[in-house]
Amino acid sequence: MKSTTQIETPCIAIVHFKNEEEHEERGGRLIRYQVTIDPTNDQQLSPSGDFIRFGDVKGDEITGWQPCMNIVIDEILFEYQMKNYTVQPSDGGPSRAEENYDIPYNGRVQAA
Repeated sequence: MKSTTQIETPCIAIVHFKNEEEHEERGGRLIRYQVTIDPTNDQQLSPSGDFIRFGDVKGDEITGWQPCMNIVIDEILFEYQMKNYTVQPSDGGPSRAEENYDIPYNGRVQAA
């Protein structure tokens, strides 16, 4: 498993909080979340690099500043390297170009 400080390419990932792992060890359920991690976005990391901000991208299931050392990456769902892209809606509607990254749950993303 990776930490947020090891990510070099912007991605959508499944993560959990490290401080909640003990719940799973005692037979409880470990809750996992979908988030966007973008190391190229200077506003997502605090000046010290100790905190990461989630929730600025539609689809993020964690919001606010979180300690980087408390976020464990379980799996990378999708990596992207483009700023401009085309979203093809899953309902067959018209494509649209976007400036900010936003991935629909039931669509697909293509390079513009």
